[in-house]
Order: sequence, then structure tokens, then C-alpha cells
Amino acid sequence: MTKLKALYKPLCRAPIFKALAYLGRSAIEYYENRNYDMRTNGELRLLRRLYRFNPQVVFDVGANVGEWSRMALGSFPQARIFAFEPVPAIFAQLQKNLADARQIVPLQKGLSNRAEHVQFRYYPGHLGQSSRYAFEVNEPARLIDVPLECGDEFCGEHGIERIDLLKLDVEGAELDVLRGFERMLGQNRVDVIQFEYGRVNVRSRALLCDFYDFLLERGFRVGKLYPREVEFRPYDTRHENFIGPNFVAVSERRPDIVEAIGVVVAKAPKF
Repeated sequence: MTKLKALYKPLCRAPIFKALAYLGRSAIEYYENRNYDMRTNGELRLLRRLYRFNPQVVFDVGANVGEWSRMALGSFPQARIFAFEPVPAIFAQLQKNLADARQIVPLQKGLSNRAEHVQFRYYPGHLGQSSRYAFEVNEPARLIDVPLECGDEFCGEHGIERIDLLKLDVEGAELDVLRGFERMLGQNRVDVIQFEYGRVNVRSRALLCDFYDFLLERGFRVGKLYPREVEFRPYDTRHENFIGPNFVAVSERRPDIVEAIGVVVAKAPKF
């Protein structure tokens, strides 16, 4: 036993074991759908499955240059889509890309749990990583001042009584945005929520358990988005892996939507 222990340390750092560890991590990330291509990671499938429920109001919070908004419009030609993007340079591209889409409303602002101006880190070469939080990219951030508004206040000002699909991609600030819809959520005026959770949540200190706690208390069922289904499952500490990228929450009042888009499991499979 002593000899085996003496061999363990040098062996565990050997190149072959490093290669095996890399392959193992890669396999887990593949299994857990670490895929940001909206057409293959389940996002497009989700939109197509939601079409039958005739969504009328869709929020794209963190719209970037409008790719998701455009895809949502293709699935919901009858819907009005509000596309929020607070970074001026990115918003200019968003407006240009959506100039012919009359049912999409571009808005140069972000949403949060209160109205305020905050500093964003803008990465011109990595538009998708522009955020309140620092990303590990090979490019210095440009600090810019951007306006944020509370979601409930925006809905009140614009006469929006319900949201059929609330999509959040705000690079770590998703939980703050959800908290800004406290009234809408508490009055059962939101049916479906799609939110990102990944490595940037290390920076924002918003854990997956925080999302589960917040949403379960407000009558939502939470699941992870996979290419062929949403797996609605109880929280497990093993899910706290920052692999991401997308989770979906559906109001308990809409079991028809749960059935149409996913499966319900008693517990997460072990791996």
C-alpha cells in the first residue's frame, strides 16, 4: 500500500492522465449540452414547440445584434417582440439588422431589479461577452455607462399585461433581471422563461440554486434545455457545474406547455 501511494502522485500528473482528464471533461460538457449554437442546442426547437401556444408578447433581454429576435419572429410571426440591448455600438447593429422587422421593437436599455445607470464592459471583438462582469477574453474591456430599468416598471409604462416568453441572456445578470419582474411573476403574468447560466455566474455570484429557489417559490417548474427536450428536474448540487448554457422555467399553471416541450424526471441521472 505504501508503494502504491508513492507511485500515485507522479502517475496522476502523467501526460496520459492529463489527456484522460481532458477527454472526461469534454465528454461531460458534450453530454450537458455546452453548445451556444441556437439552431442545434435546442433553442430553435423550443421556439417551434411554443408556436402552437400562439405567443403574443416576447421579451428578448440581452438581444445583442438580434439573431435570437429574428429567429423568434420566424417562429411567432404574430408576436410583438421587445429586444433590449443597452450597449450603444451593439444596439446600432441591432437596429440595422432588424430594420425590416416591424414587429420587433428595439430598445436601447437593459433590464434589472431597479432603475439605474451602471458600467458595462464592452468588448468590440467579442460582442456576446459585453456585460457588467469581466470575461476572460484576449481583449481589454471598454467601460461604458448604460441605463437599466426595472422590468415591472417597463411593463406598467407600456401597458404590457402578460409575457408569453421571457428570454434572458445578460451574461451573469439574469437573476437581477428576474427580480425586476417580481410583480409580473407574482401575478402569474409570465408563462415561459429561458435564462442562461454558465461560467460568468462565478463572477456574478448567482448560483443555479438561487434560480431554482426564486422560481420555485413563484410557481415555476425548472429544467435544462437539451437539443431534443427540456429536462424538468429537481435541483441537485451536481448541476452547479457552470457548464450552461440554457435553462427553461414554465409556470405550473401551464402543464400543457411542459408536456409539449420536455420531460419530467424525478431526479437527475448520475454520471
